Amino acid sequence: HRKPLQPVPKEYDRCSPEYLEWLREEARKMLAGGIDDGAYSEFKDLILTIAKKYNGEAALAPLKGYKRTVEKVQEKYNGDFSHILDLGRGMVVFDTIEQLSSAFSYIKTRHDEQVSVPGGNPLLVRAKDRLSQAFDASRLTGGYRDVLLNLCFSSGHIVELQLHVKSFLDLKNRRGHTVYEDARNIHMFNEAFTKRSYNWSFDSLEEEVEELLDEIRSGAITSLDLDYSEGLHNPENQTRLAEALNARECRIQDLSLRSCFCGDEFIAKCLPPDDKDLWSEENDHGHIGRKIRLGSKLHEGTGGRISQAGVTHMVRYLNSTLRVLDFEGCLDLEWYENCGDSIANAFLQLANEYEDDGNFLLPQLQVLNLKSTGLTPNGMEILQRLKNVRGHLGRVKILTDAKLRTGAPRRIEQTYLGSSTVIEN
Repeated sequence: HRKPLQPVPKEYDRCSPEYLEWLREEARKMLAGGIDDGAYSEFKDLILTIAKKYNGEAALAPLKGYKRTVEKVQEKYNGDFSHILDLGRGMVVFDTIEQLSSAFSYIKTRHDEQVSVPGGNPLLVRAKDRLSQAFDASRLTGGYRDVLLNLCFSSGHIVELQLHVKSFLDLKNRRGHTVYEDARNIHMFNEAFTKRSYNWSFDSLEEEVEELLDEIRSGAITSLDLDYSEGLHNPENQTRLAEALNARECRIQDLSLRSCFCGDEFIAKCLPPDDKDLWSEENDHGHIGRKIRLGSKLHEGTGGRISQAGVTHMVRYLNSTLRVLDFEGCLDLEWYENCGDSIANAFLQLANEYEDDGNFLLPQLQVLNLKSTGLTPNGMEILQRLKNVRGHLGRVKILTDAKLRTGAPRRIEQTYLGSSTVIEN
């Protein structure tokens, strides 16, 4: 959908200071002196109604600052003030996500696609559900989550209604927002500054390599592409990279290591020991986060050996954050036939563990690439049944060399750790 815009009277140029002043005056009318002022406005009435209906606490924010408004318009909208939809802002704060969700549903049902008329329902013109699992809060907002709604009232002016969970808002108010603003000012959420590609070769200058490792250790970059880096065929260089990824400040969320011989041994160096009792905030490691690409696009066996134990270790530690797992070409020539099936069996083992705890396997995973891993129909059937029958793997898109053949086995038996697991129709 096209982004909604503020109305522009004929006498104003949308890039002029005079137009900004007019917008600010319209926003003042919507705020009507604050939440405790007796003056009426449609916006204030809506906020108080929602707060009363769903046991929330209503508040109106001060008018958005002039300096920040100009900075935002110049940075994002090429000087066009009609794009600014949050000059007037209000919020409702809830104790629980359930209360917030009910209020959000009420607003969508009552105000979506309605005609905005005096005394009638405002029009919901845009909604940002930053509580959704699909929203990447770590990358975009430093971890903060809320719901932002833009509503158009009878005057045509658009304001912003924020729905917050109290515990989140308390963190934001305890210097959280100040830290976020500092991070935003140094472009920590701008991919042009946080994405890094580098070919670590045998001839790479030590100064370049150390600069890269410093960027990883310090959290300056969130996306790292080292595909086809021959220098990582050296186990000592893999250790150096793993140590950088283990730094507490590391923020790498997208890690690509195709054709780098990074298999089980590298995974073991990057993650804590495969022992839940050793995982604690005091023993925190850098997380290598949401998108991990191993294997080899060249299909030359340079992906490194990924075993069932290695996959189990990685997924157990990163289960709740992984969105993309790319094992394409993860094999070595001596181990070709059962690599993909070992990955599937690792998922089966973990699914049983998570079911015992009432959780799901890889709830945020979107893509699982198992091309050129030797995955057999038996292994594919394990994945398909985990997804469709037992509810694991979310809405994952599984990429394989061929579709699962019809007439796949009705009974699958896989033995691991001295026990037998059976799935039947």
